[in-house]
Amino acid sequence: MYNEATVSTCARSPIYCESCPTRLAGVFARLSRERLRALDRCKADNLYHKGQIIFQEGTPALGVHCVYEGQLKLYKSGTQGRPQIIGLAKPGTMVGHRAVLTDKVHTFTAESLGEARVCFVDRSAFRALIADNASIAESLLKKMAQDLDEAEDRLIDVVEQPVPVRLARLLMSLKDGYGQPTAQGLRISLSLTREEMAEMIGTTQETTIRLLSQFRKKGLIRLDDKSITLLDLPQLAQIVSSPT
Repeated sequence: MYNEATVSTCARSPIYCESCPTRLAGVFARLSRERLRALDRCKADNLYHKGQIIFQEGTPALGVHCVYEGQLKLYKSGTQGRPQIIGLAKPGTMVGHRAVLTDKVHTFTAESLGEARVCFVDRSAFRALIADNASIAESLLKKMAQDLDEAEDRLIDVVEQPVPVRLARLLMSLKDGYGQPTAQGLRISLSLTREEMAEMIGTTQETTIRLLSQFRKKGLIRLDDKSITLLDLPQLAQIVSSPT
């Protein structure tokens, strides 16, 4: 049975906060060397495989999770039983902090999209860090404000934008975090299924497959088994900015 507090620790080489390349993108960026070493002593480094749950919607928050390698998908249960993906967590992203700060249960589920290494800091240690370091509190406020802005943008998309615009916007947003330049274009190497892409833009799997096929026929993208290559960024950007 899943238990957030008792996931097996990773057997690979240890991760040290001071030398962690993702730390500078997170809330611990301005911690002193002494504080970072103290953080090392109270964190766990966990290894997850594809489909494993990091924490479950509706369960108590036992701590916060920081992604070191890999990606997580974050989703909520829909009213008709279909999950709704509300975001992705890439290296440097912290998840679970909202529930820890509000003393509430997790409002979404975090699941590994592939193999991922995720550091865990229990709630008491995390709260002690916040109490002693104003920089963490400031960074958390900025992060939560940014998360709110992104949630508002997604809501407007679902309510106002046609599905082709939402799909183009998703592809353009994925390129910023997951795009890799190739001779043909910008390849998005992220193991999202067509169903997961549909969940992210609030439509059906069938509609997503049809629209991807249309984009391919227009020369906007190339579809492979495990990746999508963006071939015409200006045209995709024009679809995103087209009137509703």
